[in-house]
Amino acid sequence: MEVVSPKPSEGVPKPRKSVAHIARLHVRNREGKRTTISLDPMVISILADQLGSREEARAWLKDAASRTKARKGISFSRMVQTAAVRQIRALSSAATTSNPL
Repeated sequence: MEVVSPKPSEGVPKPRKSVAHIARLHVRNREGKRTTISLDPMVISILADQLGSREEARAWLKDAASRTKARKGISFSRMVQTAAVRQIRALSSAATTSNPL
């Protein structure tokens, strides 16, 4: 009896080396219309660490989405994510700056 291992092309899926995950969040845009934005989950995690909880991070993102206006050629999701990255940088620089008093 001969044991034959199946070839990868015969229906055995290859394991993926990297899987891109996208976090989706339902928000209202500047005009008040409901929409869904796609974000990098790492941005939400870092924002949650700096603000204290995921709920606060989501609330901040929803508020930022309601104030953000998409520009021509740049998606609404990208604009909100850019605002989140700026907030992360501002919070991290404020935390590392020493108080002279």
